[in-house]
Amino acid sequence: MTPEYHSSDQEEPTDNGSGNQAVEDLQLGVWSLRMEGSHSTVFEAPKKLWKEIQDISPFVLHLVTDVYTVAPYHLIVYLFCKFVHGLQDLLLLAFSDKLLRIIEAGLLSGTPDVYEISFAIFLRLACAFLFASLKWYGYVIFLLLMQ
Repeated sequence: MTPEYHSSDQEEPTDNGSGNQAVEDLQLGVWSLRMEGSHSTVFEAPKKLWKEIQDISPFVLHLVTDVYTVAPYHLIVYLFCKFVHGLQDLLLLAFSDKLLRIIEAGLLSGTPDVYEISFAIFLRLACAFLFASLKWYGYVIFLLLMQ
């Protein structure tokens, strides 16, 4: 199922005082999504962004509950994989920092600790492998959820 994109010819006024803005319609399966044509950043209008988040939160909650009723296991695993993907850079950076500190200590002392360096490299490789596996599994679950 591929999404169908089409723009409406309607012009609807917005409350930001800039005049009329185009509204785009997006049909995703049974969901119909309407988006305002202009996009603002967080720094331009943080109060407007917070209001938009509050306005759409019931719809996002409804979407998540609909998906959860259809496939609860897949949704939980997919969200877990996305959460872990967010931690990937943090943990890989921490393991790289540990490895560099061990190498620095070995250079300062004149005798590098081969066991500690090997263990730090192993931890970083194991972490990278785990993240790659979770990313792949998250993609597999995503494909199952799209069916």
